[in-house]
Amino acid sequence: MLTRLEFDTKWVFTFQVEVKEQPETETTSNEPSFVPNYITSPDLGKLWSIPDDVVEPRVKLPFEKLEQAFSTKEDKPQPSNEASPSLPASPYRPNQVKELLISLESQNSHTVLGAIFIPPSASVSKAVEMIREEIDNVPTNFKVARYNKDRQQTVPISTKQMEHPISRHFRAEGEQLVLIPL
Repeated sequence: MLTRLEFDTKWVFTFQVEVKEQPETETTSNEPSFVPNYITSPDLGKLWSIPDDVVEPRVKLPFEKLEQAFSTKEDKPQPSNEASPSLPASPYRPNQVKELLISLESQNSHTVLGAIFIPPSASVSKAVEMIREEIDNVPTNFKVARYNKDRQQTVPISTKQMEHPISRHFRAEGEQLVLIPL
């Protein structure tokens, strides 16, 4: 077959194309000769369409139990007959708990002793009580400080600040409560 292409310029291209028809054989059939294993037998545990609860049953974490323990009747909304305006959802819930890492300072190094789960509205003195109850190897007499990993800085908490809420002193995620032995 002879094909001729002409353009607006003075160039003209002529080329010849040969088309040969091949007889249909077994290799050119519509069935593929190779099918990958991931198509013939897919791993059903990795499917995106299956909810995670079906593949792995949901385990109730310890901090969810604490949320239920600290929630009170006042936290639950009372139904009212009046139409209330819809408010945007707040990221802060009064019954949420915060994980607070507890470490022991010795010669300017910090050893993690454990963690406590405490509501952000609880006082620092309440956190100290929980530390004495829940954490092992706590010294009998110690001072409390806040350690910020990002700044590599230890900030002491005075006895006058012990009634402040935890959320006032520990705002960032990388902060730890440090026990400094006396």
